[in-house]
Amino acid sequence: MSQLSDTTACSVDKTAVAASSTAEEPAEENLQDGVPLHKVGDLRGHESRLFSAEFSPKDDGLLVTSSEDNTCRVWDVTEGKQILVLRDHTEAIYSATWSPDGNHLLTGGSDGKIILWDAHTGRNKAVFEPGGDVFGATFLGDDRIISASDDNLIIWDIQTGMRRQSKKAQSATDYVFGGRSRNPDACPWVFCLEGSQEHGILALGISDATVRIWDLELEERVVFRGHAKDVCSLNIKRDGSEVVSGSGDAMAGIWDLRQLQARLVLKGHSGSVHDSCYLPNSGHLCTVSNDKTLRVWDPLDGAALGVVGPGVTAKLCCAPSLGLNGVAVGGGENKSLFGADFRVALYSAEPDGLEQFKEKRESEKREKRESSNPNAPNGTSSDEKRASEERKDPAKAPAESEERSEDGVGGGKAADHGMRELVAKQPELAGVCKLSEEEIEDLSLKSRLSSARQLREAVASGEWKPIQTLLVEAGERLLFDVDEDAPKHAQEELALLLALKNKLSQPL
Repeated sequence: MSQLSDTTACSVDKTAVAASSTAEEPAEENLQDGVPLHKVGDLRGHESRLFSAEFSPKDDGLLVTSSEDNTCRVWDVTEGKQILVLRDHTEAIYSATWSPDGNHLLTGGSDGKIILWDAHTGRNKAVFEPGGDVFGATFLGDDRIISASDDNLIIWDIQTGMRRQSKKAQSATDYVFGGRSRNPDACPWVFCLEGSQEHGILALGISDATVRIWDLELEERVVFRGHAKDVCSLNIKRDGSEVVSGSGDAMAGIWDLRQLQARLVLKGHSGSVHDSCYLPNSGHLCTVSNDKTLRVWDPLDGAALGVVGPGVTAKLCCAPSLGLNGVAVGGGENKSLFGADFRVALYSAEPDGLEQFKEKRESEKREKRESSNPNAPNGTSSDEKRASEERKDPAKAPAESEERSEDGVGGGKAADHGMRELVAKQPELAGVCKLSEEEIEDLSLKSRLSSARQLREAVASGEWKPIQTLLVEAGERLLFDVDEDAPKHAQEELALLLALKNKLSQPL
């Protein structure tokens, strides 16, 4: 096999990213000396370092991120807001990935657990416990998942929760990550795991500085040697022709899976290469590093096209979005030592790429509503349009709307009338106000709110306005969302919110 060139660079433990003494973010972080890549937005909410990011395969306006703050978050990037916050892990979450149909999420972390989530409601549907540090987990079709914890690969049956198959990785070099003092057994940890059901392969990044290619029966087929330190990121090209590796030796390698050799070596980073992705439209390769930079390369000849940064913090994960025509980048420093900047940065090839994407998604939503409700003028009523516009921009709300909300019922008569129509169209909801505490708690697990605790706090506060807003939004989804599962989820949410409304003793 071809060997990657040696280089002098520091390596880092995945749990201890290198220091930063910079206090303020640079005013600009646009691409230098190359094709334009513009900073178009930030997503804020995480409270510690981000370890993974991935856009939904069915809606590239939805981004999932995982973090050292023990949460996984789903974002609407065009609205710049969190949709879900998943909190059932008790330690750092290293990996979060979507199912191929976009209906589920899979997370794994240092608490030794893998959790399967409903991506629409945030409900915890199943927990798998391989133990150890779960650095990666991904779907294998509709009925199986595979996890990498410490040196162990396990295939699980989703329906039964049982292990179908398991196998341990074996060391293939003399390199011991962490040294013998920290790793006396020279355990070859599987730091990253990528799978392709279509091409029948698994790619493993191992702490012994190798890239492994296994088949879906957990048989090892290829061992790529050449990196000088741990392999901490992998990215299989969509057509299955190659895999990109990132390493603690500060280099990225492009490995040809047909010729079974290193095709290109990408040198330029000064810290571990923690993630990579192919940019949409251009096909350029993007790499991110704890040297606080994002670099863009020509994947055909390895030419360096430009660099973003250095910024304030380490860049540890990236995810491409076709709709954004760009990439989302997350990272951060160890907050116990170096501040608390844990944003997700959005970059686009167009200066107004985010605005263009937002307009496109809004247009698509209108078309869906119109096709599902052809009898309504322009696909929606004037009351519904006004309520939607007021939620997006409160400044557009008319004075009479503000006056109506003084009685504590935000949204007023028009919204109440709309809710009466919804209840009339869903007669099975007539008895929701008789729900027991246990039933409400169960429904809360299915709601789009971030946690049952927030629901209880909303009830205890006696404030109706935020519940009213959520109620109307749930009703709109119930009426207009043409996604196969969305009416069911919206109906569950609507039932919950109606039950909460009853507890607040507010007239419908």
